[in-house]
Amino acid sequence: MRNFLCVAIAAVTLGACATPVMTQKECLAGDWYGAGLEDGGNGLLAAAFDDRAAACAEFESGADGRAYFEGREAGLRRLCNEAGGYEYGFTGNDYRGVCAVNAEGSFLSGYLSGRRVFGAEEIRNLAQKNYDEAENSIDAQRRSLDRELAALDDPEITPEEAEKARESADYYRQELRRARRQSDDMLYELGRADENLDQTIAGLADWRRGPDFQERLRVRREVFAFARTHPDIDHCTDEVGAGYPVCHIAIGAAVRETGSEAICIDGPALAVLYRVRAPYEAGGLASGAYHLYDLFPIDERGRPAKLPTRGMEVYFDAPDEVDGGPALSRIACAAPSG
Repeated sequence: MRNFLCVAIAAVTLGACATPVMTQKECLAGDWYGAGLEDGGNGLLAAAFDDRAAACAEFESGADGRAYFEGREAGLRRLCNEAGGYEYGFTGNDYRGVCAVNAEGSFLSGYLSGRRVFGAEEIRNLAQKNYDEAENSIDAQRRSLDRELAALDDPEITPEEAEKARESADYYRQELRRARRQSDDMLYELGRADENLDQTIAGLADWRRGPDFQERLRVRREVFAFARTHPDIDHCTDEVGAGYPVCHIAIGAAVRETGSEAICIDGPALAVLYRVRAPYEAGGLASGAYHLYDLFPIDERGRPAKLPTRGMEVYFDAPDEVDGGPALSRIACAAPSG
């Protein structure tokens, strides 16, 4: 959960940085269709328009919302398909639920595949970095050892200096041996990471036919159905670093329990998914899944609480026969996770 919260804090404090800044030249040029096309293609939320409009207002330049959102829709059409999803996931982007429900399934199929390869490449890149650092350490220790050995060859060296140089040389010999062992270990890990990347790419088609892929696809479709249909959820984000989605509850909103109308949490807040269960039984009939979220209030400085104050359970009906998407059934307030 700590990893989830670290990612969530970054999302709250740095989220505005995802929107390209409008320069004075761009504002005066007024290509709002092009701006929308770019933002839609990058999977940004509709609120990106507000950020652009505010930037142009500083230059006393107006915004063309109609042109922007026409461009954004065109950008989303380019993005929201299987090929667009793969590229989006492969480049390490976090999906924010911007695709239409009838296109989201295809997008997520590609997106999850791209994310899987991205994850394997990240592991491989880290292994390469660790190996390079180990090799650099060997070079550094060798240079230090050579420096001390050269000092010992100096005919003018004093006995005290010679003793110190010998001690240093012994130390750097030990460090050089340690660095070489570390390099061997890192080379082995790099080989494993290379093999894992190759196997991930080669086995992608088989993985997509398996239960892990289907589970990941189902969970994300449910999360984004929740965000799309609940008025108090601003948006949900499939965070790369967290592993599970994080939902943002809008300022002034209040997520309420279905039926009793009891308030689970007031916004602004974060709802962090930590467990998924499916299916549940409703009236003796098998229905959809339910999700368990921890709820973190956000203070006036934009910082989420370190620990969840409440929890909630979100239930879904079985997938719709028309578009295959899940439907939000009900919400129940709950205690936070242990």
